[in-house]
Amino acid sequence: MRTLLLVAALSLGTPALVAALDPPAKTQSLPASVRDRAASILRQAEDDGNLAKAAAAGSALFDQVIARAPLRDGESWIEAAWIARLTSQVAALPKDAQRPALALAKKRPGASRALAMLLSPRDDTARAYAILARLDAAHGDKVERLAPLAAAICVVHDSTRYLAANRGKPAPIAVDPVALFAYYTENQPRMAFDMRSMAPEGLVRVVDSTASIDEMAWALARHAGDRNVGQRYTDLTYDTDAFKRGKPKKIEPLDYTLQNLRRVGGVCEEQAYYAAHVAKAIGVPSAQITGQGPDVSHAWVGFVQERGGGLVWNCDEGHYDEYEKLRGSTLDPQTGRIVSDGELGLSAGLLAATPSDRLACVALVDAAARLRALRDAKNPLSAAWDLGGNPIAAPRTTEPAAEVELLRAAVERCPGAPAPWHAVASLAEKGGLDAASRDQWFDAIMRHAGTRFPDFSFGIVTSMIAGVADAKEQSRAWDWAADRFGQLPDLACEVRIRQGDLWKAKGDPARAYDAYLAPLQRYANESAKVVDALLRAERLLRDGKRQAAIPDMYKDAWRKISRPGSLSPGAFRSSNFYRVGERYATALDAAGLKNDAENVRRQLAAGVEKEKP
Repeated sequence: MRTLLLVAALSLGTPALVAALDPPAKTQSLPASVRDRAASILRQAEDDGNLAKAAAAGSALFDQVIARAPLRDGESWIEAAWIARLTSQVAALPKDAQRPALALAKKRPGASRALAMLLSPRDDTARAYAILARLDAAHGDKVERLAPLAAAICVVHDSTRYLAANRGKPAPIAVDPVALFAYYTENQPRMAFDMRSMAPEGLVRVVDSTASIDEMAWALARHAGDRNVGQRYTDLTYDTDAFKRGKPKKIEPLDYTLQNLRRVGGVCEEQAYYAAHVAKAIGVPSAQITGQGPDVSHAWVGFVQERGGGLVWNCDEGHYDEYEKLRGSTLDPQTGRIVSDGELGLSAGLLAATPSDRLACVALVDAAARLRALRDAKNPLSAAWDLGGNPIAAPRTTEPAAEVELLRAAVERCPGAPAPWHAVASLAEKGGLDAASRDQWFDAIMRHAGTRFPDFSFGIVTSMIAGVADAKEQSRAWDWAADRFGQLPDLACEVRIRQGDLWKAKGDPARAYDAYLAPLQRYANESAKVVDALLRAERLLRDGKRQAAIPDMYKDAWRKISRPGSLSPGAFRSSNFYRVGERYATALDAAGLKNDAENVRRQLAAGVEKEKP
């Protein structure tokens, strides 16, 4: 069962629900009155068991805060967002799980609150709350003392994860979240970071380990306290026979354990896995990062490190000079999304933020989403107010400007949180930003992330550009982006592909073709995206009944691409040289130039012959 979105529209009778609850004292501050109202909603739910009613009341309280609470009053925003989240999440549970979840929220308020504020619409709410109940049954008060750890385990293991040691076996063994919690609590004094205080957004990249408890204990015994754990990447002997000669990896006949990897080695995939899982074993957030180059793919490791009095993601280990310009990506262990290594780097800001700023950011993003949902449903935001404190004079509305205001406040609270940036990009893509506002956000994202985390800023910028309605203005924006990201081949190629797609959609194939071929002039040997651009250009020629031009296009492209050096047959087949050569040969065949096609294929075949030992 999926988490109910907070943005679900309320029935027209909702304000009456608020009035029926405990009224605030006339002299109460806004935070105090919001706290009291939230407590009243929970008491009512405990009494009558009507979670649908509680969820409606929680959302109505949140609406009041959205409409009229001052942005500086973070405590009120957090409390209102929390009660709206908790009640909607519990209402989404199976009926027989609702009262136990409420009871657990009362018994373990810190852990329950941490979970409620961490859950996303992609999480399995029922399984996450069931795991929290299991943790409480097995570990009692420890769950409250290590609330961030408990919450992280719940959102990561709401989908079953399997031990890597059992890869390919008929009966895979699932990771036990209860045993995992026990490992970290028992070894907390030896962990590199304090799991009682680290943000759960960081801990999700600790508890996503697929190594067994025995493997983790082995790694902890050898590397506890290692502040540069990414260097474990080079602990593994490189499996040259597998990479260059296409032979089976030495690890293949063995269990995929940390001990066996240390003994027999592996290629970059194993090096990244090993270093990342040693890091997780000693309590360091880590990630395996992958990238695709023009000749070969590569994997490296990212890990959190103390630097300059703060925390940063170090993604340099294994990210050698020849792969420096690769666009890296990694899996978000909570949501399953593929995210850029730039987003990973930016998120270090979440670990440095105060809990109040981090949670206020979550609340403000929720509020912006609520406004958008009301606007999409053509429902107004009520301006009713029966809380204490001093509300703002002019109530917020569902107009995009109010959404922008909330997202700007969220970024100011926690610029390292990806969520508000993604929300702005989504708003812009749907045409919700005017030109002036869009330019301000361009400046903001480039200022916060542009040079340090270009992959992330690129994703936000391209979404905003896609929302520009006028084709010529949008094309100029793509030109700006091509210049801004020109030193990063994958990103620069993607810009031109998007620009070509724009002109194709607008019925201008000549401009589209020029945009698709632009990457070839500069990045033929630097980005696999060049092949994607050529494939689009080929389709454009076919759509325009210009098949005769396809062989010459590929001939020119193939001449610009260098033949790769010594690679395994599999790696050679993934190179730009091979992929473009294959398309060239196919085009020659279609043109009736069989001899020329065979000549191209002979050159390709020479590259896939296995090297002799």
